[in-house]
Amino acid sequence: MSKIRRFSRRARDDRGVALVEMVIVAPLLALLIGGIVEYGMLWRDDLSATTSTRAAARVASNLGDDNLADYEALLSLSSGLASIDGVTIEGVLIYEGSAADGAPDSSCFDSSGDPRSWSGECNYYSSADLVTVGGIDCSVSCSQFPANSTRSEERRVGKECRSRWSPDH
Repeated sequence: MSKIRRFSRRARDDRGVALVEMVIVAPLLALLIGGIVEYGMLWRDDLSATTSTRAAARVASNLGDDNLADYEALLSLSSGLASIDGVTIEGVLIYEGSAADGAPDSSCFDSSGDPRSWSGECNYYSSADLVTVGGIDCSVSCSQFPANSTRSEERRVGKECRSRWSPDH
């Protein structure tokens, strides 16, 4: 009978249950917190890319038909994205924002939907172009960079900039 009493006392004893529960819950809690932190960092990077793209669009819009408008916009974009570790710029499309919704004209895209440069309305810069732009110093004059003189004066304020980027991590 004493063996039964000891067993029933142990069955009612709650010592150690909290530790077992913690061992079960702790990895799940750590995984949840890690996911929240990772999502927050991705959101921050997306916000930084959006802000940098808007700043580049403002630079291009303010410079209007200046021959170095695209150059200055690309430099602004590159410096803004420099704060994001492990980001690859796939391309930048600078275009006349004449549509009511600010979307680029359909002529800025080829038949497969990829952006392209088109007769002064759209200038597309690939990642290779961006590396080249970064190596050019146009502080005084710049004959290496394409002129943007084909853009019309009345629509210069509507200049827009879109960038595509992807995180490397």
